[in-house]
Amino acid sequence: MTDRRRWQVEKPCKVVTAEQMREIDQITTQKFGMRGTMLMENAGGACTDEIEQFVQHQNSFKGKIKIFCGTGNNGGDGFVIGRYLANRGYEIEQYLIGTMSRLNGDAKEHALIFLNYGNKLIELDDESKIDHITINQDDIIVDAILGNGIKGAITGAILNVVGKINASGAKVIAIDIPTGLPTDFPHLIGDAIKATLTLTIGLPKISEVLYQTKKWVGELKIVDIGFPKDLLLSKEIKTNLISKTDVVQYFPKRRQDGHKGDMGNVAIVAGSVGMTGAAILSARAAFLSGPGFVKLGIPQSLNEIAEKNLIEILTFPLAQTSEQSLSIHAYDGIKKMSKDSSSLLIGPGLSLNIETKQLVKKIIGECHLPLVVDADGLNILSENIAILENNHRPIILTPHIGEMSRLIKKSKEEILNDPIKYATSFAKKWKAIIVLKSASTIVADPEGNIWVNVLGNDGMAKAGSGDILAGLIAGFWAQGVEGIQAAIIGTWIHSMAGDLASVKKGKNAMMATDILDAIPEAIKTTLA
Repeated sequence: MTDRRRWQVEKPCKVVTAEQMREIDQITTQKFGMRGTMLMENAGGACTDEIEQFVQHQNSFKGKIKIFCGTGNNGGDGFVIGRYLANRGYEIEQYLIGTMSRLNGDAKEHALIFLNYGNKLIELDDESKIDHITINQDDIIVDAILGNGIKGAITGAILNVVGKINASGAKVIAIDIPTGLPTDFPHLIGDAIKATLTLTIGLPKISEVLYQTKKWVGELKIVDIGFPKDLLLSKEIKTNLISKTDVVQYFPKRRQDGHKGDMGNVAIVAGSVGMTGAAILSARAAFLSGPGFVKLGIPQSLNEIAEKNLIEILTFPLAQTSEQSLSIHAYDGIKKMSKDSSSLLIGPGLSLNIETKQLVKKIIGECHLPLVVDADGLNILSENIAILENNHRPIILTPHIGEMSRLIKKSKEEILNDPIKYATSFAKKWKAIIVLKSASTIVADPEGNIWVNVLGNDGMAKAGSGDILAGLIAGFWAQGVEGIQAAIIGTWIHSMAGDLASVKKGKNAMMATDILDAIPEAIKTTLA
């Protein structure tokens, strides 16, 4: 997954809804004078180049290229593609789901040009013709049926064609978006084309960049058809991919004459019996991000373990409960420990002890430092989310889907069906930065801006991975960058380290410590 998507993250890139893409198209034609037929010609030509490259990478391709067109603009792109491919000597079969009489506008004009070039078109105007279509596994299918903007389930002839294509085992190249896949959310209603490669026009669509749709989208490539750059980077489009350019731009700058007191000071409140590892992982990750100091407050009976494993980090043994978790009486020690700190992380491995809950609620309610809340800190917060009502200091919450479910009292399924909506609404309501962790981590700020992370791999789904992310975010935040920048940098570096670890150890064998060990290389690679 990482290799197929890294194209997206080298430079800033917006992600659009169906309506936003339509608006870009309209402004391009109405304000800039670019005719729709010209955009369609550009789209078909650019997609043909990608299709030809795809075909050339197939070992001894002996099948046909079969192009299925709908009666809208996506079908118009398909007619341009068919004309180009036939003109370049490829054996094609061109299908129209419907009849020529249903075409209009730019699509009709390009269909007529296709026919004027002497090409044959097969109209699938009844079910019996669809039944007689032959698709071999060696063929390559071009899906130019529906494209951007579908909201409901596909039906009728289109559904039958989609079923036939999916059952064939042939490789499929979808134009703009696989037929049947909704544009604005990753929840499929009914059936959809399962593409090998999707050539998305202009900008990626919301559903194409979220992991839930991977098996339909396949590899994803952006096709440039000449939309004005200012429209593609408009600030009115709130959803972004986290890019390498963003991370490099935001990354904390180090002074050549600086000393450790200039580089940031992280305080961490973490750990309980059996969960000392969470505290150690988060503290080490914070230190690897580059601050001058990291201080770890931990139950006093666990301090010896922490000291043996964290020789560069200052440890503070704090008052504990009989269950070896932090006591409410640890509060004064935490205030003293974090007096000179520039960020505070609370949560990893804390436990849900009653006294520990009291401590966490007190810290969240009274702390004035930039605050990162993770793990048990989030579980405790979910019991009294109203603590955030009077929040006047920067706060970052880092829930996974289960923790988010507890925070907003929605099922995991509801959140997964529209994660951007829930992350955005929560961030706005509680004036917090949300890092909603999943295979496509979403970062949302209170102003409605969203960043989607497309790095990472399923080998990172291991205990301790989230503790490392929280430590990284707190560490970068302590070094003087803004909270949203710390969240973006931390998410990127964490995922990059996970990808490096998976290459070295494999997804099955890699552990959280392998992610930790890969952080220096991830930072070095990013900044190179």
